[in-house]
Amino acid sequence: MPTYVSENFGLSSEQSILSTLMFPIIGTAAVLLTTFLKNKVIRNEIVLAAMYLGICTLCVLGLLVLPKNYILSTVLLTLVITASMSANYVTINFIPIRFSRYGKVSLMAGMLNACTFLGSSLSAYSTALIKDGLGWSTVLLVWAALSVVGMLIALIPAKKLSHMGDK
Repeated sequence: MPTYVSENFGLSSEQSILSTLMFPIIGTAAVLLTTFLKNKVIRNEIVLAAMYLGICTLCVLGLLVLPKNYILSTVLLTLVITASMSANYVTINFIPIRFSRYGKVSLMAGMLNACTFLGSSLSAYSTALIKDGLGWSTVLLVWAALSVVGMLIALIPAKKLSHMGDK
């Protein structure tokens, strides 16, 4: 976010970094909201993760089509980051519990965490490459496409997981 804000709105690095100060508060609120949604509203973790990826997609598309505005862009980027972190939170914290009846909670948690770390490291490198070669618009298109793919992949096992019973 600081690089995007700095390059698109001409802010200094210090000013751009200041725009991320709200993340710890928003991240904590997102964890609380996600836990509430999982326990009271959307009990299927995969559907909840897919919902967050849908929010992520819409916000990224908003960055592409809405007028360039510092505050709007900061809000949308914050929502992108929060929604993607929330989808990850659901994936690594709630989904492995579904495998307790098979004695595979640790295996699933480890596999999902490994995928998270692999994806995180690949995205940092690939985002920089794409941005340097093709610009921010292409980065945003790739992010939107990946969010849609993630959402569609998540929905495939959603029905099966709903039959595994709540844990």
